[in-house]
Amino acid sequence: MHIDITVIAAPTADAFGNATGDRGPAACGLLGFALADSQYADKVIVVTDNLVPFPCLPWQIQGNYVDYVVKTDRVGIPEKIVSGTTEVTKSPDRLYIAELTAQFCDVAGIIQDGFSFQAGAGGTALSIGIYFADILRERGIKAGWARGGSNKYLVKMMEEGLLGYILDGQTFDLEGVRSMRENANHINTSPLQATIIMVRVILPPWLMCVSSVLRKWT
Repeated sequence: MHIDITVIAAPTADAFGNATGDRGPAACGLLGFALADSQYADKVIVVTDNLVPFPCLPWQIQGNYVDYVVKTDRVGIPEKIVSGTTEVTKSPDRLYIAELTAQFCDVAGIIQDGFSFQAGAGGTALSIGIYFADILRERGIKAGWARGGSNKYLVKMMEEGLLGYILDGQTFDLEGVRSMRENANHINTSPLQATIIMVRVILPPWLMCVSSVLRKWT
């Protein structure tokens, strides 16, 4: 589909169009879904209520792609981020499903030191991370990275040392917003950044496995 025009609500931006969502009065976290639009639309407008001196650092939207920057009074209410599918379920039945899912992953041998997982939208899916954390804590091991929807449960896992990195595709609550701003291991997953982290986390165990096989052959 050809994109004629895109309007990006940015919590912080500079006059050149560099913009980020991890800071400012209306900080919402990652602007990842707007990134492709900013790169392919014929005209790109960034709307912000927090215009800062150039350069806006770090930026999630690059000013080179932006045609206009417009200042407005308010771009959004961040407290309303948590709603619907972005909220962990409180249903006992769904929490039980999440617990059984975590147990299944454990029995299948998926949960081990350095493993990775995705916590997508949906109350049940988001809840699985709670049970993963219990297993990791009990065994004294650590997940390599989690692909978010980031939320307070993933942030708690990372800050507790149970998780190496959060690769953020979308930010689901204000703890996720804070973590993206404060934690170097909570990363805006552009393709390049995601690839670098995956290589750093996955390659060493893979090389050890190859080395072990080669030793057996020789």
